[in-house]
Amino acid sequence: MKIHSLDEPMGIQLGCQGSKSKIIFGTTGPVRYSSIIGTHYFDVANINQFDVIIGMGFMCKFGIMLEPEHNSILISRVPTPTLSEGEEMAELVCRHSLQHAQPVSH
Repeated sequence: MKIHSLDEPMGIQLGCQGSKSKIIFGTTGPVRYSSIIGTHYFDVANINQFDVIIGMGFMCKFGIMLEPEHNSILISRVPTPTLSEGEEMAELVCRHSLQHAQPVSH
């Protein structure tokens, strides 16, 4: 995806003490998840260990509601399953190993 620089960097406040990340880029990109097919504007920031943080604007645009008590995501009021604890742990282990893999030299 092509990104563009923002005219004015925007500071972001995360839910942790001492966070000082800034949004300095933006992009519009494709979104495909379950029944959602579309495009959306994304602010781009370097936030360790996160691929994306979904905000209320995104959720409203695509009709997404969270139901943590039922471990599901509703898209246009239709339940969409989430990862099980085991699937989530396997995904995190896989991502961690990819981040720390040593490049192979030829």
